[in-house]
Amino acid sequence: GGGRLVFIVNCHLTGGPSPEKRMRQVHDATEYMRKEINKMAPPKAPPAKKGAKPSDVSAPEVTSPPPRTPVVVLCGDFNEEGDTALKKLVCEGVVPKDYCTPAGIVITTKDKKQEFGSFADAHAVAYAAAATARAATLICPNLDEHFVDLTLPPSAAAAPTPKLVEALRAAFTALAGGSDVMARASMDEWLVKINLQLGRGSEFRNSAAILEKKAEAGQEEVLSFEDFQECYMSELREGKFWGVHHDLQQALGCPVQGAGEGPSFRAVYDYIYCSPGLDVECVRE
Repeated sequence: GGGRLVFIVNCHLTGGPSPEKRMRQVHDATEYMRKEINKMAPPKAPPAKKGAKPSDVSAPEVTSPPPRTPVVVLCGDFNEEGDTALKKLVCEGVVPKDYCTPAGIVITTKDKKQEFGSFADAHAVAYAAAATARAATLICPNLDEHFVDLTLPPSAAAAPTPKLVEALRAAFTALAGGSDVMARASMDEWLVKINLQLGRGSEFRNSAAILEKKAEAGQEEVLSFEDFQECYMSELREGKFWGVHHDLQQALGCPVQGAGEGPSFRAVYDYIYCSPGLDVECVRE
């Protein structure tokens, strides 16, 4: 009867310039938990019938004491850092309507709330107590400026740099054997090179979707260079810069000039948040 319900949410949120999606993913998780808790609530006793005599009302059943308030551990790779809408939702409980990022991206057009209270950042608590700074949880090549045009406004669609187009063109030409299109056998060769087997990876799903649309339109089921480039731009829009870097440099032997050189990209993307009712004793990296 005195037990406590504990929810543990282990997440890997979407990457790339999509703060509104990450906030929505966490909000959806809190809504799922709220609904599950409501399902577990004991049914309410029916109201007494009008005009019923005291002798007609049955004695209440003896029930266990109500359970203690559920607690939540929210942890994983959040793919962002700093004072974001996601952090506001978790640590303050609400993101107000028309909330915008510093870049002017509208996160939500109506209030988004969660009902579990103000969460604590377990690492922030522990490192504050130790009076030390937290180290980066992600250290990798800095690729943004080599792959996409950073001069465009944040609201604009991502556009490839000329040197990314050059590397993609070299990879496509090699895979297609100099042809203007990539036939099924060449596509399979490409997908095995980058994913080690057919049927896995978002490149496989994206290229399959392109061929399906062509089949529906009565067109030849081949991949053009524009299709090939779009598969990789889709990867970049999802924040998979290091996956594209791996494909071009390691798997296909067509690296983007200068990519991976210079200072590394460093960030703290991994967190553990605890709802009220849980105390942080320590954290382990």
